[in-house]
Amino acid sequence: TTFFKKNLQMDFGSKHVYEYGSSDEEVIRHEDFSNPLYASEDEDDLSLPSPVLQNFPPEVITPSAPHRSRRSSSRSSSLSRLLADEPQLLPQSPQQLQQLQQLPQPPQQLPQPPQQLPQPPQQLPPPPPVMPPRSIFLPRIRKKHVTWDVEEAAFPDTTDKLHKIRKADTNVLSVNFRTLKDPSGVFTGEAELCGKCRSVFSHLSVLSSSGEEGQKVWECEYCGHENEVDLMPEEIPKENDVTFMLSPPTATDPSKSSSQSMLIFCVDTSGSMAATTEIPGNYQLKEDPALEELLKELGLTRQEYQQQLLHMRPSVTYLSRLKSLQSAVQSQIDQLTTTNPDKRVAIVTFNNEVSLLGDGTKEALILAGDKLYEEERLFDAGVTFQTPDIIKNTNQKLSQTLWSLKDSGQTALGPALVCAIAMASKGTAGSQVIICTDGLANIGVGQLEDISTPDKLMEAQLYYEHIAELANEKGVTISVLTISGAECRILELGQVADKTNGEVERVNPVDLMDGFSSILAKPILATNVSIRLTLHSKLYLREPGQSDNSWVERNVGNVTEDSELTFEYGIRKSQKLEPTPTSKLEPTPTSKLEPTPEPMDLEPAAETTVPTDTEPKPKELGATAGVTRKTAALAIDGKEHLPFQLQISYRARDGSKCLRVITQAMPVTKDREEAEKTSNLGVLQTHVIKSTADMALRGDFSNPRLKCLSNQKMVYRIGNKFDRKNEYRAWSSNVAHTENTLFSAQKQEEVSYGRRLSASDGSDSDDDMEIGANKEPVKKLTKSAKKAKKVQMRASSTMSDTFSTNLYKAKKKAYK
Repeated sequence: TTFFKKNLQMDFGSKHVYEYGSSDEEVIRHEDFSNPLYASEDEDDLSLPSPVLQNFPPEVITPSAPHRSRRSSSRSSSLSRLLADEPQLLPQSPQQLQQLQQLPQPPQQLPQPPQQLPQPPQQLPPPPPVMPPRSIFLPRIRKKHVTWDVEEAAFPDTTDKLHKIRKADTNVLSVNFRTLKDPSGVFTGEAELCGKCRSVFSHLSVLSSSGEEGQKVWECEYCGHENEVDLMPEEIPKENDVTFMLSPPTATDPSKSSSQSMLIFCVDTSGSMAATTEIPGNYQLKEDPALEELLKELGLTRQEYQQQLLHMRPSVTYLSRLKSLQSAVQSQIDQLTTTNPDKRVAIVTFNNEVSLLGDGTKEALILAGDKLYEEERLFDAGVTFQTPDIIKNTNQKLSQTLWSLKDSGQTALGPALVCAIAMASKGTAGSQVIICTDGLANIGVGQLEDISTPDKLMEAQLYYEHIAELANEKGVTISVLTISGAECRILELGQVADKTNGEVERVNPVDLMDGFSSILAKPILATNVSIRLTLHSKLYLREPGQSDNSWVERNVGNVTEDSELTFEYGIRKSQKLEPTPTSKLEPTPTSKLEPTPEPMDLEPAAETTVPTDTEPKPKELGATAGVTRKTAALAIDGKEHLPFQLQISYRARDGSKCLRVITQAMPVTKDREEAEKTSNLGVLQTHVIKSTADMALRGDFSNPRLKCLSNQKMVYRIGNKFDRKNEYRAWSSNVAHTENTLFSAQKQEEVSYGRRLSASDGSDSDDDMEIGANKEPVKKLTKSAKKAKKVQMRASSTMSDTFSTNLYKAKKKAYK
């Protein structure tokens, strides 16, 4: 099977665009919603046995119903069939048989019931006197917090409750960057753009003559706008994948340019880093040079020092978080010295103050006090600080500086992050910053210790969103490595890594070395990456905040082979399309066009989606307002197709600036079965996991779970009808991991608060609030935005760092 094979940079959920109708709605029963999604282990069974939930007792989970597999004809698992068989007697020894014979035998006859039952009394006692009614006034008590028992937190009996949602379909596409390092069909100069929708003239475009002078006119196949163009025959693309070289390379050796990028280790040296972990056995750890000299003067070994002076147990090694971090960074310095000797490595530490240590060859710069609250001064300090030398010249000084670190004070994470980005921006594109911390940022800009109110929560989110935009602008990737055992608010801190295509890891102190290795093992393919996806004006993207647009722009930053984006699109119902019979285009090589079963009638009724949204109207077209709404579809071999175009603007490893344009036409069908027959379950799985993780990170758990269940129904049909059961089981197994995580989070909410906070209606007040980083600039939230933020704040109270890390990792890489 080619289930997980994705090599194209623009891949689709199906080989057809599905034209859905008004009847494409379905219902999820509450009993199904009250159980987690299952993953099958039986080769002949499509029903999915429930995974074991470790954190909740059986009383929390609704008992399984006969239809728990959410199928009309469910089979029992192999274990259930085994339990249903007749019990078999095991062979017994003579001693056991003798003991059984000596047991008392049951009586041969049971006692008979009495022949006559006692008769009821002939007269009943008189009723009590009737008291006159009176009014009772009770004081009104407002409950602030209620702790529910496990039994009370279970779902009430609402088996008849239904969740009506939009039926899942295959209208999904994914964008990956695996082949970005290998350009194809190279053109020099700029591309020809449409004056309205900014689509690029491609192999699907058609030129016509207009006027007496024979001016060439291109009618845009996406929006219908007429553009006057002046293209030579050799400037017309002949392939569906072309690259425009906008600026020449700046480096003759791309591999050397990549190795000279900068790596900044941003190390937490606060007091909490002194916490130790017991490791059985005696291990020789590298100590601080000052401590080693002291032990020599005292004539003690390290074990004698621990047992006699620190009263530690023998045969046990006490490993502090800082010591573990120093060992992990040291291993990376040694490895980079061998593999990338031209890499520039520097160290930044933070506690009560921020210390720019650089490569250890020059004096450190200390930032403290009011400077920690001024972002501009912090950034200027990082920019003006000395640029580190290549690591093959500084590895010894780096090691000495690393092992001289001490743990004390608070956690000025936000200021240190600004300085690290400023230092990394001086290197070549593709520089990295790795933050390693074990606690909350509690001093300076970007504090996360007290965000108990919506305005403080929004202020923290805005700050780290701003930091992510700053890092993307400078071509810097930020990764977050946290140490388990303390909460760091990864929900807010992780968005810096998410928006810069970095990694989010949470590991034990003894596994820090593996955490660094996994982050640094993925090379950066391109930097300053941004994309623009353009669809035919009949289609619109189901994007939060801009679901009425036929285009979307996204600033991606740096990309690796694992970087991938997914999008879901819908069909507009406001225009009737008729294919243009005059087009003589040939089918694209990658389209694999198939005949459409019936002529198109593109006027179905409106749809219902989850989350509920309204069908876009022609006048609500955002930046594409004014576009002709009766844009004709493409006719390729007499069949109706709709075009898609992906534009990727990036800077390659050799420093050249390029524009990659991929254009593809997809056939349209109204037959759901035909669209599902040619579906790509790998693309559908990736989109479901990424979109549900993204919604959950915004504090919504119910709608993502409904989306998972609806898509599972669709994939179940595909597995049954088209003999793709193995793909269905693989799909369910991978999606179940994310869905079960959300299910557990909802149960945790019910146990703690007696209800689902993620399903709360949010604000109790309609007053607008003004919030912003340092109150400048001030951002005024609308009622709906404030409501969403309050829902997120309430839901985030149960979102642990481990839970947030799993969501960020699922959003980063959603398939195996």
